[in-house]
Amino acid sequence: MHAAVVIPVLNQLAYTQACVKCLQADIAAGVRVVIVDNGSTDGTGDWLKTQRGLVVVSNETNRGCAPAWNQGVRAAADAEWIVILNNDVLLPAGWISALVNAAAREGLDVVSPAMRERDQNYPFSEYAADFVKRMSGVVRRDAAHGVCFAVKHEVFAKVGEFDEGFRIGQFEDSDF
Repeated sequence: MHAAVVIPVLNQLAYTQACVKCLQADIAAGVRVVIVDNGSTDGTGDWLKTQRGLVVVSNETNRGCAPAWNQGVRAAADAEWIVILNNDVLLPAGWISALVNAAAREGLDVVSPAMRERDQNYPFSEYAADFVKRMSGVVRRDAAHGVCFAVKHEVFAKVGEFDEGFRIGQFEDSDF
């Protein structure tokens, strides 16, 4: 499996740092992580310059979600799977291989993981292990979620890139 993760960011440095921390094992295993900085003004750009193992695309202004996703997809063009990920997401160990394996098992070209969307007010590692165990084998079709979804690269060849005609935050993921 050759995968890349695309993360658009606009400020929210603490979220980006926590997300990248969760991705360290994936980066070490050869997963390309592309961060598209949409004109952050809170120190995110400076922090990204200090990070090893990341591909950083910097925009002077906020181009919006779909353009950032497209920039990331282009930067990861040789990956078999491209994961679109929000920067405020925490991920358990083994998440990407489990996601791609589930997609292969179910014959899916676009797939999202089960997620818990709440404040992180619990011990993440313990909760994640239990949550992954409970959700193992659960499949909900036709329910990809823009917070985190993996797309087989060949899908982009069939349907094209994300529609940049949407304004910021207007269902680019649903449209795709």
